[in-house]
Amino acid sequence: MKNFFDEHAAPWEDASGQLHIYALPSESFCANIEPWRESLCDISGLAQQPCEYLHLTVQRLPYMLNDKRSEIDSLIRAIQSEFDEIDSIDLQFATPTILDNSVVLRAEQTSSWETFTDAVRKGIAKVFGEDGLFYEPPALGAHVTLAYGTEECDDDTIAMKMSQASMKVRHEEEFLKINLSSIVLVTVHVDVESGVYSFEKLGEITCRR
Repeated sequence: MKNFFDEHAAPWEDASGQLHIYALPSESFCANIEPWRESLCDISGLAQQPCEYLHLTVQRLPYMLNDKRSEIDSLIRAIQSEFDEIDSIDLQFATPTILDNSVVLRAEQTSSWETFTDAVRKGIAKVFGEDGLFYEPPALGAHVTLAYGTEECDDDTIAMKMSQASMKVRHEEEFLKINLSSIVLVTVHVDVESGVYSFEKLGEITCRR
């Protein structure tokens, strides 16, 4: 595994953080996958993500919080107006996948996830125009990242640890499913040294049902 931060991130100079739209997994989902997450904690070169910061990225915005602080309320209202027209969605996840720079849980790709991302992007465009859509939705689709690579490390060791942890995870569909009925606007901070993304909630947007 390679260092994720060599290619995908650099320290953000603005301490206010960068604006993102996240969906948050349920407590029961996080509890079920905890053995997988915990199995990654002692592997050199791999940064396990804290449970409280697990998330699904719906959309990244090209703005720091300090640059758009006065428009946060307008942004939340604009996205909410789009979410007033859509229902909650279910996402079914598979077992962890080892990528070349991270370990993720990927959901089955469905049109309902696209409906989610489209609604967010329409709301953003109402406030910031096309400039606010500089970033495309995540290429992996709906996913939860359990750990990021921070230096070269052995994929076989990761696979072995997660295989052992799998015996403690419930694999029935209902235990690897998330119902998403809301999203949150957050400001995100990255600590490249520790390999951890943290965030603070700025507001919540809910589906009509």
